[in-house]
Amino acid sequence: MYSSVSCSKCQLDHLVADPQSGEVICSVCGIVIQEKMQETKIQFYDTGVYPRGTEPSSLAYYDMGLSTIIGKTDKDAKGQIFAPSVYSIIHRLRTWDHRIQLHSSKDRNLKRAFYTLNMLKEKLNLSNVTIEKVAYIYRKALTKGLTRGRSIDSVLVAAAYIAIEEMLSNVSLREISKVSNTQPKTIGRIVRLLSSELDIMLPLADPIRCVTKVGNIAGLSEKTKRKAVDIMSHIQDTEYSGGKKPMGLAAAILYIACGKTGEHVSQKELAKAAGVTGVTIRTRFRDLKAKHLI
Repeated sequence: MYSSVSCSKCQLDHLVADPQSGEVICSVCGIVIQEKMQETKIQFYDTGVYPRGTEPSSLAYYDMGLSTIIGKTDKDAKGQIFAPSVYSIIHRLRTWDHRIQLHSSKDRNLKRAFYTLNMLKEKLNLSNVTIEKVAYIYRKALTKGLTRGRSIDSVLVAAAYIAIEEMLSNVSLREISKVSNTQPKTIGRIVRLLSSELDIMLPLADPIRCVTKVGNIAGLSEKTKRKAVDIMSHIQDTEYSGGKKPMGLAAAILYIACGKTGEHVSQKELAKAAGVTGVTIRTRFRDLKAKHLI
């Protein structure tokens, strides 16, 4: 039933869609409401759900979206029904077409990895550009044999972390470890391996991004966050932030900014938002005060 619009003649919503002709027809009066409707049928695969033939090729598909599939309709290209003697041949061709899709171990590896990648995309709300970058890094790691002796999921998660850092997304190692059920030490070890073997230079963490992220999690006002960004910019000019944990420093700067703007927030709340302890915030606060940076 196609009931998103009503019939212009009888004003009823008893509409049906004919997939063969691509028309939307009123089942009461027979008037054609829409012609040459684009088919939006979705085919289901083990790797996920996506409309084949309606999206461009992508590195995030194990076959990059380029493999052909024999349809299930019993008609040829001219729309004529197959002769009964051809049914068995077509059925056999469909069977072998399905088998050869995952003929090599590389294809099976990519299918498993990109299934995990689809899960990460949904849980972390990653952009399509980031997903393409993850798939590119993982394909290079697979080509160099870096997945041997290691979990497919852990290598994929490490590639995702590298891509997220390169795209300057606000996703921390702890967050990606939690959603992927992978230990942070395991991710860090494989990240170092991929960075070394694939000649990837990870960008340094920007403390100003951490200030914005912690401020958003803690629910601080824009006035306080802007004040904290100004303080952090001044501290970066003095090169004090080098070697300091960005999230801990950001939480301390936000605590200082709250004192200047009069917004009430406890160290415990900021520590929870930044994923650090209250001791870290107090240590950074005393150190900044001793160096006369605040």
